[in-house]
Amino acid sequence: MLLTKETDYGIRGLINLALSEREYKSVRTIASEEEIPYVFLRRIFNKLKSEGYIKTREGSCGGATLARPPEKINIADLAGILQDKVEIISCVFRSAPCRNRSDCPVRKKLKRAEKSLMEDLRKITLKELSDEV
Repeated sequence: MLLTKETDYGIRGLINLALSEREYKSVRTIASEEEIPYVFLRRIFNKLKSEGYIKTREGSCGGATLARPPEKINIADLAGILQDKVEIISCVFRSAPCRNRSDCPVRKKLKRAEKSLMEDLRKITLKELSDEV
């Protein structure tokens, strides 16, 4: 799995905020609209808030909104916050490497593919994704 469920939910929640045009929106409402468990989305939004991607406000007109313009938020950065690594194959990152690690042709090719994938994910912005909804 390249992107975890947490990253998927985070992206979907942020797209929802991007479409609300800087209005504060209830996390419970977003969770309902995106069919994401509320507790899970709240935890994801807390991470994104601590990293400066969203801001929140309490009260009847409270909720969450984007803290950055959608064109300044990319998928690679979100994945880095919500899942740590984007990996194609887990054996590439084992802490106890196999005996073929140094000359494994599969590992070399996959490392290049991962680098290319991360470059592509850096180019995909929240603005681009929300424009396609």
